[in-house]
Amino acid sequence: MQYSSQSKNIQKRGRYYYLRVMIDGKRYFRSLGTGDRNLAKCRARDLIKAMKGKRFDILEETKANKNYATIDQIITIYENAARMRGLSDKTIYDNIRSFHQVLGLQTGSKASSQIITRDAVEHFLNSEIKSSGNSTRRRRSLASTLRQAKSIFARWVISDYEKIKLPDIEGFMRSGRIRTEAIKYILPPEKLRNDTLNEGRKLRELAPHLYQVFLLTYDLGLRAGEAVNAKWSWIRTDSDGRYYMDIIRRPDFKPKGRERSVPISKPVWDHLHENRQDHNFILPGKTTTARTVLVKREFAEWMRAIGWDPDTYPKAAHELRKLIGSRWYTELGAEVAQSWLGHVDISTTCRYYATLTRQPHPLDMDGI
Repeated sequence: MQYSSQSKNIQKRGRYYYLRVMIDGKRYFRSLGTGDRNLAKCRARDLIKAMKGKRFDILEETKANKNYATIDQIITIYENAARMRGLSDKTIYDNIRSFHQVLGLQTGSKASSQIITRDAVEHFLNSEIKSSGNSTRRRRSLASTLRQAKSIFARWVISDYEKIKLPDIEGFMRSGRIRTEAIKYILPPEKLRNDTLNEGRKLRELAPHLYQVFLLTYDLGLRAGEAVNAKWSWIRTDSDGRYYMDIIRRPDFKPKGRERSVPISKPVWDHLHENRQDHNFILPGKTTTARTVLVKREFAEWMRAIGWDPDTYPKAAHELRKLIGSRWYTELGAEVAQSWLGHVDISTTCRYYATLTRQPHPLDMDGI
C-alpha cells in the first residue's frame, strides 16, 4: 500500500482529525489531536512512518497527552524569560492574559499544551466577532490580542522551552491573520477644539494637577503611559539653553514605538516647573496607581465634561496627542511629526494625522 498523500488517510470527526490506515495487515485508527487539516497531515505522516518502521516508542509518545508541557509550565518559563529581557510587568501581564483569552482558559490553568492549535484561534475569533461585531475597530482589537497571545512564543523565548515538551505550534502561530485598515483620525469640531484649548489653559489656576496632564499630553504629545511615568530627569537642556524631553529606554521604562526627544517651549517648561512636587515624577502622586488614576480617570472626566464623548473619542487623554500630532504634521511636516510622536514607520504618521490644513487654526499656542 502506498502512502503518497496522507490526506487520503485522515478524516474529521467532531473537532479533531483521525488517521485510518492499514499497515502490514494491521488496521490503525488514531486521533491526531487537532482540527487543523495541514497539521493533521503532518502528524499522520509521522505516525505512518513510525508504524511502518515499527518505532512504537514514537507512536506511544504521540498518543500520550501527559508527555506535553502544561500551560502553567509555559507561562512560568515565559515570565522568567520576559523579565530577563526587560519587559515591563504590564506588558508581561497583558501578553499572558491574551494567551489565556485566546485559548479560553483561566489564569493558572494546568491544561495540556496540546490545546494550542489553529482551532483554538479560529474558535476565539468566531465567538468574539459573533458577540461583538466585525467593525474595523473591533478587528483591530482582536488583531492586537492575537499578537500579544502569540508573543508567548516569540523567537527570543523559544530556546527557553527546550527543557519542556511543546506540541507543534505552527498552526497556532500561522492562524487568525486579520486584515485591518488604519482608522484615520477625525478632526474634532472647531468649537470643541476651541473649548479644549481655552478650558485647558484655565486649569493652570483651577486645577494645577490636571494642568500638568494637559501640558504633557497636549503640548508634548505624550501617551498616557508616558505621562504617568515621566520624570524630571527625562528633561535636559542643550548648549543654547533649550529644553527637551528624552523619551528613551531606561532601566525602569521602555517606550512604545521608537525613542525620541520632544522640544519643550520655555512657557511650557515654566508651567510644568511651577507645580513641581517633592518627588522624581512630573505628575503629582508618588505611586503609579495614583498617577494613572489622575490621567485615565480624573483628567478623562474633565475631557468628558467639556464635550469629548466616549463613543466618538474613547481614549480621552490620547485624543490630545492626536490633536497635537495633527498640528505638527500640518505645520511642520510628516518627518517632524513622526519624530516627535515616536512612530516607527512614517506611513503611520501619514495615515493617521493628515487631517488639518496648513492655514492658521484655533490651536495656536503662541499665547500660552
